[in-house]
Amino acid sequence: MLEFVEYPDHAENTQKQYITVARTFLHWCADRGLHPDHVTATHLQRFLDDRGLSRSSQLTYMQALSALYGILQDRGLADDNPTSSWSVQYRKKKGKPGPRVAKRLPTVLDSDEETRLLAAIPLESPLPFSVYRKRVFLHLLLFTGLRVSEALSLTLGQVRLEADPPVVRVIGKGNKEREVPISPTLQVVLEGYLERRQRFVRNGNWLFSTAVGAPLTRTWAYTTVSEAIRGAGIQKPAYGPHVLRHTFATRQLRAGIAPAIVKAWLGHEDLAITFRVYEHVIAAPAGVRPV
Repeated sequence: MLEFVEYPDHAENTQKQYITVARTFLHWCADRGLHPDHVTATHLQRFLDDRGLSRSSQLTYMQALSALYGILQDRGLADDNPTSSWSVQYRKKKGKPGPRVAKRLPTVLDSDEETRLLAAIPLESPLPFSVYRKRVFLHLLLFTGLRVSEALSLTLGQVRLEADPPVVRVIGKGNKEREVPISPTLQVVLEGYLERRQRFVRNGNWLFSTAVGAPLTRTWAYTTVSEAIRGAGIQKPAYGPHVLRHTFATRQLRAGIAPAIVKAWLGHEDLAITFRVYEHVIAAPAGVRPV
């Protein structure tokens, strides 16, 4: 994963420091058979404890790890940034704030950009199934906010179109199950997809798979999302699947959906994590002006 790790927006000394931390951390994970996407706040604290760091050094390490996970998220290699959970858990356990980790605003599509993206991936025209499948995948991410790993691991039985209301039953982090409602628009998209899928996919139970039933990969997902956003003429700091997850969450919060409900749909472990990631939206809804 180190081949993806670079920090062009930082000073040279900071880049070297962050790369050293990233290398140390990834080796620490590898020694324990731990994939970076499965890292929790508890793992991060254990990693810091193993180093015997001072509070100031912890700050440097957590800033470096936050930047690392930002890159992994942008590349579709990690679903979440566990440094957000770490900050929340530190406060709860210690009764005081932990080292302050610099927070970058999530990359989202605004309403005009969403419209442009959807206009660039129409489903109505006759399409090869491989192209059609990509566009349905994009609709699913944009209108459910699923993590990329959750979307790729969906089986046919987890899409409950017959339920009232229709839902996607998701197995999320820590094997925790949740239900995410399916909007009427997405329901029509999925109904059409399932009908076409029967004619294309010969085996397997994955919702998104190859013709022989093999599950699709994170690389496929990242390429699908990044090519679609760029193809719509949208320029962003990041182009990975997490952009669509952030866009979904931001859309819900700006529409007035309660943060606790959005937290449940996203599968966040703690409401404080939802507030930490989206506090700029929750604190200042669209259209609100100071008096």
